[in-house]
Amino acid sequence: MVTISAQSTRTSAAVIRYVMKDPVAISAINSPVVLFEQRLRQVRVQHGKDGVRAKVEVDERGRARRGVDGSAIVVTDSRGHTIYEARYLQAYCLVQSFGPDELDPDDPASWEQAQELGRALAQDRFSGHPVLIVTEVNGRSGCVHNHIVVGAIHVQTGLSLDSNVVTHARLALHHDRVLREHCFEQRRDMQAITAAAQTQINALRARAEADMPLGISATQRRRRLLAAENYVRLKGVAGTSSTQDREYRRRREFDRYLLREQDRAAALDIGVDPEPERFSEIELEARIRSALSDPRSQSWETLSDAAREYRVTIEQRGKDVSYGQMLIQPDGTVAEPSRAHLRRGGQPGSGKGLGDGFRLTDVEAAIQRNVAQHQAATTADLLLPAVAELRAQQQELDRRMSVRRAESSARLAELEAAIDTDVAALEGRIAHRREVLAAEHADVSRAQRTILDNPPTAYRGMSSELLADLADEKVIVRSAWIGPLRSIREANLEAMRDQHELSRDEAAYLDVLWRSLDCPTTADERGKPVVSVSVSVSPPVPVVTTHEQDSGPVVADSASASPALVGEPNVASAVSDQPLEQTPPSASGTDTAQDTNARAPISSVIRAVASARQHHRSKVRQIRATTDNMQSRLDGLAELEETWHGRLPSTLDQRRAFEQTANQIGIGDAVLARVQAHLDPQLHAVLTQRVEQARAHDASIERLKKLDRARPGLARAAQRDPSGSGPRRLRTNLSDARFEQGYQQRIRADRSAGIYDPRPRERMEYLKLKTAAAAAELQETEHQPQTDDEIQ
Repeated sequence: MVTISAQSTRTSAAVIRYVMKDPVAISAINSPVVLFEQRLRQVRVQHGKDGVRAKVEVDERGRARRGVDGSAIVVTDSRGHTIYEARYLQAYCLVQSFGPDELDPDDPASWEQAQELGRALAQDRFSGHPVLIVTEVNGRSGCVHNHIVVGAIHVQTGLSLDSNVVTHARLALHHDRVLREHCFEQRRDMQAITAAAQTQINALRARAEADMPLGISATQRRRRLLAAENYVRLKGVAGTSSTQDREYRRRREFDRYLLREQDRAAALDIGVDPEPERFSEIELEARIRSALSDPRSQSWETLSDAAREYRVTIEQRGKDVSYGQMLIQPDGTVAEPSRAHLRRGGQPGSGKGLGDGFRLTDVEAAIQRNVAQHQAATTADLLLPAVAELRAQQQELDRRMSVRRAESSARLAELEAAIDTDVAALEGRIAHRREVLAAEHADVSRAQRTILDNPPTAYRGMSSELLADLADEKVIVRSAWIGPLRSIREANLEAMRDQHELSRDEAAYLDVLWRSLDCPTTADERGKPVVSVSVSVSPPVPVVTTHEQDSGPVVADSASASPALVGEPNVASAVSDQPLEQTPPSASGTDTAQDTNARAPISSVIRAVASARQHHRSKVRQIRATTDNMQSRLDGLAELEETWHGRLPSTLDQRRAFEQTANQIGIGDAVLARVQAHLDPQLHAVLTQRVEQARAHDASIERLKKLDRARPGLARAAQRDPSGSGPRRLRTNLSDARFEQGYQQRIRADRSAGIYDPRPRERMEYLKLKTAAAAAELQETEHQPQTDDEIQ
């Protein structure tokens, strides 16, 4: 059967704490679960119903006790201070209990069904009120039951809940209706009880309607009908057995016991004397079971003594057993059971008493069972020293394992931090390079604007349309590959001067004008194929693997990579802002013209204007240093730029010669910072990458020195504790040292060959592999079986 009971409370916070002790399912309506009490308080404050009043004493019928002067007697605490309570009812507490034959207490699906039925009842009867539904199975009865806490104040209207809604008969009728609507069958005897109550309510309403005088108001009519309905009480009807009636009474009695316990907990929270504990036959049976299962209950005397600790009395009465429930009084004392609180175990077949499990034979069987368990425990006491030793060994092993887990976790954290640091450093270098490129792009734009604003004398005064037609007619375009994924279309200034008899300034101006128009297809391109300049292209150098000695121009696979060209010293080059679609060079060394619409940087214009000179003079020679050493370096750098102007080394011999010259000069950060505004951007980018490679090599040397200094201490720690983390840390140290040695060898080999790649991805890949190996070792350690040596 399913029963429902309700009562009101003025201390909702204490009730909520009580019902949320051990839930298996929980939900709320019109409020979050975790903020349910705050929501109730917010609604009360919003509608002005959050005041307090002095608590007064009441008699058994709930009426206020009054003194000799006729005023209500105020409740005080032990120090004489007045105790206050809420002026308005704060919540209503409902207990919805399901029998074990209807919902299985051990089945989570039954918990979910109980939660759904509780929500359905709350939505049907308490619409607009905050409702908390808590499902539990830990009650003394062992049945699935719901605690439903309903906020007394309506969220929107601020009206208090009509107490007639929770009158037991009316609430039970609507409760059974909700169960039917959700396809849950109430037991037949319970259906008969509610049907009889409904019939009685209908008869009383009809009689009240007939007796109402004419002209009565709607409010008075409603009150008379409610008063008539409130006379109805649920009780057994003809056709139900005495066993069914008794079970229904027991369940209702236990529901009232739970509600009283909620009130007692709330009273203790606010510091007032609680009401006396209620009697419940189900609670009495639970306490008897606890006393019978107590290992000390090995005779009637010890059973009686142990039972009193569970607030129950057990005495043998002839061929029967007498049980009594000891109840806690308001002052905290425990009273002896009264006659109304005594029960017999009952004789078999009599149908009286508590029944199976509580008869005389059952009690004696429990005593014999406790005696047998005590004898077995006495035998087991002989093994306690060995068991204690094994437990100590297990605890020591657990301690070691926890230490190893902590060390492994710390090491993993260090590895992850190292990876994050390296990644952040790499991202910082990339961001710096992007800033440099952005500054160069701005310089390009300003230089182009300067050239366009100052045209040669022959082109001054021409309209923009005429200048565009002139560029279309005069510009001769050629294609050039400057990398494995980049190609450009550039103006052939020499061919323009020879074919159209242009001066250097006129050819340079038309080149810049053509580029400002996004490099459209010219008349020369539309009329005939364009023969491109022969450009040597080399594939990118892998980062982690060893570089090939006969590779082409060395470009690091990063944002700071610089292209390397091989061609005539006076040929202008340009790098497009975005990578273009690659068309491989033909076998004859010529390319098909690419309409890429890529705008070239100002370096192409500057070199194009200077290409007619017989000898390029570096702008670095304009710088004057304060020391002879720095001046010597600047002169050497200027000579290096003049030697490689317009091109960069591509073959192995050229790269080696370039590296020897740069090494003799001694180029570092200070020199590059001094000449940044005067040195060719491509050469400056290559030398910057060379400095970064040297910096990475020096950092690797410092790391190797640090590893060498730490290795003796790690070796001693590994010898002291072979089963601890010492051996693993020593292996990690040796592995890191081998990597640093190999890394330095590869960097030196690259540098001697003129390859300036700091190999950042190689180190990152190693850190990832090391982290994965450490994680795998940690997981293997946690699942490693225990050995005899570890236990000892």
